[in-house]
Amino acid sequence: PEEPEKPEEPGKPTDPTPEEPSVNDPIVNPDTGKELSQTVVNKVVDKVQNAKKGSEVVVKMQGATTVPSEVLESAKGKDVDVVLDMGAYSWTINGKDVTADNLKDINLKVTMNSNEIPQNVIEKTADGDPVIQISLAHDGAFGFQADLKLNVGAKYKGLYAKLYYYNKEGKLEYVQSDKVEADGTVIFTFKHASDYAIILSKKDDTTNTGAKVENTTPKTGDSSPIAIYVCMMLLAGSLTIFAVRRRLSR
Repeated sequence: PEEPEKPEEPGKPTDPTPEEPSVNDPIVNPDTGKELSQTVVNKVVDKVQNAKKGSEVVVKMQGATTVPSEVLESAKGKDVDVVLDMGAYSWTINGKDVTADNLKDINLKVTMNSNEIPQNVIEKTADGDPVIQISLAHDGAFGFQADLKLNVGAKYKGLYAKLYYYNKEGKLEYVQSDKVEADGTVIFTFKHASDYAIILSKKDDTTNTGAKVENTTPKTGDSSPIAIYVCMMLLAGSLTIFAVRRRLSR
């Protein structure tokens, strides 16, 4: 007797070809809570060195806060943004803004609501406006310029976030301001680390010294429009008297 035909085995599904990682995909630190391993650093360096002009390399730090000097060296002089995504905030460093010759590992940890600046110093400048203090872990100059993006709260949207540096004289020194976005984010540019105060105000009424804009009421002896007008009136009166005297003397 003929053997019954064996049913055909159903074809096995073909495994999909794994997609190549996109050049825009972030590099993720797999060791959550730990600083970047040498393996991750090598990946970042390689990606930065091969990045196109005007592109960005994103690193999800996952709890790490230190940017290794090797990463900074690889970016130096290149028009490439290295974005360090630290969750609650992020740092963006463009290679053209890396200028130091002796670059070192830099801890870019930011502590919100640090309260390192005395309250009486805050009150003199804040004038009743809300204040958020931040402290940067590194001490001194970075050796590069970096943009810090952080969230001060959506409730402050539309206000001006004014950044003040707590200087060595124990005073607040105005640095810059940025308007708070709808999601509560602001961006500030830093070149060195210290303690800072962010004053949230309806008006961007600061000068480069950090003081409130002074009242510009004209003072005696100044060249304001009122003073000029008075001088012109006096001159016109003198000319009139002179003309009358000449007419009478004829």
